[in-house]
Amino acid sequence: MPDRPTPRNPARTRAVFPITRWSLIARVKADDADSSAALEEICRNYWYPLYAFLRRSGVRPHDAEDVTQGFFLRVLSKEILHAASAEKGTLRSLLLGSLKCHLADHCRAANAGKRGSGQAPIPIEWDKAEQRYSVEPVDTLDPEKLYSRTWARRIFENVGTQVCAAFLATYPPETYALIEPHLIPDEDRAPYRELAGQLGSTEGSARLLIYRMRRKFRERLEAEIALTVADSAEIPGELAWMRAALAER
Repeated sequence: MPDRPTPRNPARTRAVFPITRWSLIARVKADDADSSAALEEICRNYWYPLYAFLRRSGVRPHDAEDVTQGFFLRVLSKEILHAASAEKGTLRSLLLGSLKCHLADHCRAANAGKRGSGQAPIPIEWDKAEQRYSVEPVDTLDPEKLYSRTWARRIFENVGTQVCAAFLATYPPETYALIEPHLIPDEDRAPYRELAGQLGSTEGSARLLIYRMRRKFRERLEAEIALTVADSAEIPGELAWMRAALAER
């Protein structure tokens, strides 16, 4: 770890951080002028967990694309969010429950008709959808458990992007590559002595750097979760839920 890190431009990396607070959903209902961008952010960040749920439920790839696209058009039209309330729970629960209703009420032809109603389709990377789905466990997770795990993984990916962007504003990429595997504490202690040698620093400096980065990761993780729950008091429970979902096999 160099004593004088090379400053880097924080604008180089745009962190993905969806603005999905329940307070914003309330503004969406009131047709706030800034709501469209936030709604598109919801779609871009959370389409894959819903797509994975549909695929594990037996929906074929092209039909799953169709249903997901049609569902998010309903989100953008505010039809779903107008019926939302914080008392109904987390954003992930709202979206999954609404998707189930959408799947029950609409066949592929009806979804295709919605897409022809003048609304532009959501910019989703469908070419990567099956590639991502192909590496999911085949027979060990039911559709809702797979949805939970992919949702939790998406939250962690968002946070990782945030932390990486902040880190690269001060340190070089090769330093981040060395400490990134140790951002999430586990039962094994980080190999501080080995890391110190790789970073060109003392063991104490390596330990302090990882401590600070872990704290930053935790802070941003809690902030990310706060965007998807109705009350900050729910954050500890959501953290526990995420760990369990990611550990599911």
